[in-house]
Amino acid sequence: MTVESTAARKPRRSAGTKSAAAKRTSPGAKKSPSTTGAEHELIQLLTPDGRRVKNPEYDAYVADITPEELRGLYRDMVLSRRFDAEATSLQRQGELGLWASMLGQEAAQIGSGRATRDDDYVFPTYREHGVAWCRGVDPTNLLGMFRGVNNGGWDPNSNNFHLYTIVIGSQTLHATGYAMGIAKDGADSAVIAYFGDGASSQGDVAESFTFSAVYNAPVVFFCQNNQWAISEPTEKQTRVPLYQRAQGYGFPGVRVDGNDVLACLAVTKWALERARRGEGPTLVEAFTYRMGAHTTSDDPTKYRADEEREAWEAKDPILRLRTYLEASNHADEGFFAELEVESEALGRRVREVVRAMPDPDHFAIFENVYADGHALVDEERAQFAAYQASFTTEPDGGSAAGQGVTDMAEKMAIAKAINESLRKALESDPKVLIMGEDVGKLGGVFRVTDGLQKDFGEERVIDTPLAESGIVGTAIGLALRGYRPVVEIQFDGFVFPAYDQIVTQLAKMHARALGKIKLPVVVRIPYGGGIGAVEHHSESPEALFAHVAGLKVVSPSNASDAYWMMQQAIQSDDPVIFFEPKRRYWDKGEVNVEAIPDPLHKARVVREGTDLTLAAYGPMVKVCQEAAAAAEEEGKSLEVVDLRSMSPIDFDAVQASVEKTRRLVVVHEAPVFLGTGAEIAARITERCFYHLEAPVLRVGGYHAPYPPARLEEEYLPGLDRVLDAVDRSLAY
Repeated sequence: MTVESTAARKPRRSAGTKSAAAKRTSPGAKKSPSTTGAEHELIQLLTPDGRRVKNPEYDAYVADITPEELRGLYRDMVLSRRFDAEATSLQRQGELGLWASMLGQEAAQIGSGRATRDDDYVFPTYREHGVAWCRGVDPTNLLGMFRGVNNGGWDPNSNNFHLYTIVIGSQTLHATGYAMGIAKDGADSAVIAYFGDGASSQGDVAESFTFSAVYNAPVVFFCQNNQWAISEPTEKQTRVPLYQRAQGYGFPGVRVDGNDVLACLAVTKWALERARRGEGPTLVEAFTYRMGAHTTSDDPTKYRADEEREAWEAKDPILRLRTYLEASNHADEGFFAELEVESEALGRRVREVVRAMPDPDHFAIFENVYADGHALVDEERAQFAAYQASFTTEPDGGSAAGQGVTDMAEKMAIAKAINESLRKALESDPKVLIMGEDVGKLGGVFRVTDGLQKDFGEERVIDTPLAESGIVGTAIGLALRGYRPVVEIQFDGFVFPAYDQIVTQLAKMHARALGKIKLPVVVRIPYGGGIGAVEHHSESPEALFAHVAGLKVVSPSNASDAYWMMQQAIQSDDPVIFFEPKRRYWDKGEVNVEAIPDPLHKARVVREGTDLTLAAYGPMVKVCQEAAAAAEEEGKSLEVVDLRSMSPIDFDAVQASVEKTRRLVVVHEAPVFLGTGAEIAARITERCFYHLEAPVLRVGGYHAPYPPARLEEEYLPGLDRVLDAVDRSLAY
């Protein structure tokens, strides 16, 4: 069998057992396993040394499995591991932007994946490469989003395998709704939703448990407990075994040896058959281990011991099954040799396909935004086409993100400046706390909080469960108790689960209490694009927060402001949303920790000019400065105003500049439509109507989802787009 046909084949029917429909015609054919008493035990059919052990409750679900099917399970694990290893290597070689490895979790994924039927529907996270293999998804299709050419790459309905979900836990509600639909339709299929131990802390997961139980939905929740949510161990998520949470919702939970492919197969088949019989949801906790990094951007040596990894290596799921196959004479050397050849062929094919992947067409930004089209998208597509046509040669890529910054004495990077500012706040006030996912031992995914937990302890620098709403909600409570929490939202696109707490509670509580309470909470959000990330890691949602009364919203553009504005935000008695331009984290600048800083919400002229004002904040200030320098070579004098604050906005500073230059262009990464620039344009038009010699123009993102990494240079406002707006304004 060729590698190509292997990748495309349909999943086996329950690995050799009868269909669920046939079982329903023979009541009592199999005794349903007990869900009391024995459920506290780890279900295991193959020991780590490859011995088959009996389990009277689950043996029936693999009783008729054939040697050929056992070899098939082994083959699935070997080839999915090879694919995973090849993807990791490709990322190291710069062919992929990122990769989330499944190393060590092959048994959990292959066992559960092979338990599904063709008509079952699978909702994965972003690590279920083995399950995708079982569902017949071409593995190379999984790589498009990690290469940055798309945000998906396959038709979910072709294999009943949904698109990868980056925001952890959200797919469990989608799975529950899909299962409710199955029940309404009277179908006998089922749904399986995958998530990890970290996602178990998400409110969406808890709500999916509630809905699935109330509506008796035919869904299996398959939690791969790989012991680590990036740098946070499972005990940071729960005080009881995860599977026991199901009891509180009124449905069974079981824990299975996640490195035992037979046990995972048997338990998942049992759970899916329960669902198909109309007995409702089940929670399966596959107790396994993430042998590699969380993603290729992670360094697990910073937070876990080599001894722990070595102990789990002895439980390797592939070696375990091979030992059993050899001891049972179910496989010979010829089989393993042929599989090695097939594995090499798969590796070659993956490399060839990835390197041949074409970059998406520039206009793909505007495709599939709406099902029925949208006038604004059409307008922006036409504007983009005209802009592209204005070049006789290819644009140079726009903004200068990534260009080196001269490393001089007394300079520090923005990330380091924030770290030093947080350190100063922790030293100065024992009520200051830092909270968030991975902010402790790991130091955050961008290492902004590196070393702080080591120096100030776990009581001051707190690794929280992976639950954004919970992080902000508990910070509110701590603030009410007199603390000054500084919470980190790991990425911009992850803030939305916390949006309700921020908007309805954090922003409103001071007014609700008639000013009698204060909420000195800082919410740190790394935001914006330019780092080649996957979906939900490059958003610019600042306008959503600036629109909300009760919140202050700021964004530094340089290291000095990063240091001082963080100090001022922490000292503020109002909640501050602190947007950190992540692609500028490594830009260096002088920081004088003895200086007297400007007020937090005061704008600053960072370059004097006479012909036109460029107003920007955060990551776009540098772009505007570069545009002003380029314009100077053409005899144009541009003034650059760093707004620094989006709520409140220092309109007086902008007005003073515009009264001098008589023209204004506002630049931000966020979409132009109803963005911060719209408010500035309206206010300055009101204030400076008789001074303006041209309409206020705006440069920003498009009314389209943030595109794959290979298109972000087209999406982001760059040097040429800013200069194009300058030319249009000066032409009036």
